[in-house]
Amino acid sequence: MLHDQHMHSHYSTDSKEDLKAYLDIASKLGINYFITCEHVDYDPPSFDKSWIADFDALRVECKSLMPLYPNITFLYGIELGYRPDHLDDMNNMLANHKFDLVQLSVHDDAVHDYYLKESFLDTYNDLCKYFDKVLEAISNFSNYDVLSHFDYGFKTARMVNKNENIKLYEDKLIKIFNKLIETNKTLEINSKVQSTINDDQYLRYILNLYYKLGGRKLTLSSDAHKVENYRLNFDKYMTIIKEAGFKYLCYYIDRCEYHFDL
Repeated sequence: MLHDQHMHSHYSTDSKEDLKAYLDIASKLGINYFITCEHVDYDPPSFDKSWIADFDALRVECKSLMPLYPNITFLYGIELGYRPDHLDDMNNMLANHKFDLVQLSVHDDAVHDYYLKESFLDTYNDLCKYFDKVLEAISNFSNYDVLSHFDYGFKTARMVNKNENIKLYEDKLIKIFNKLIETNKTLEINSKVQSTINDDQYLRYILNLYYKLGGRKLTLSSDAHKVENYRLNFDKYMTIIKEAGFKYLCYYIDRCEYHFDL
């Protein structure tokens, strides 16, 4: 059974969930791997301090839990927020900690927090800037494995304008997808974002465009911040992904790519 590669615990600033709550479900389902990707975001504009997970403490807690779950292999991940003014900090974080998976995210541009609706009041122009920032991130920073929730900003803009049409941004999506393919990176389908957008035709459009361009590397993750969202709607989205022609999903151990056959 496919494990969830993107979730957060109390080591992330925006989650209070215990590791054990996730592990209990994973164990009952017979899942072989456990990983969280805790947040590291430097100087987020809506907060007065950086979000930096204590990965040393996380490893200590995981080590204490390992004997309780002998059939589960513990892996370690990070969700690293892109900031061009903190490239040295980003690289130092990766140099000082060993991860199995590095997810790259674009949460803000140092001024606008893309989680907030007020960042997309002019949805077309603001989304153009958002997608340009995503392209900038994957062009300027290469030490990552998976681009997380590339449509994080679109999800927020859709809350402002429910009629917002992703096809208006196809030229920008093509540039993003081509850069991922060129650099051999993986695209995340984030089930929490997809459930918020709540439009299966939107997802099919994204998958078909990526596939048409030659993209084959996907992950499916929940971005859970609480245990009830662990593996959120995985069966539904795996079916849609398979229908779009994809044969496998990627997962990572020691930053090496492995495949889960669909």
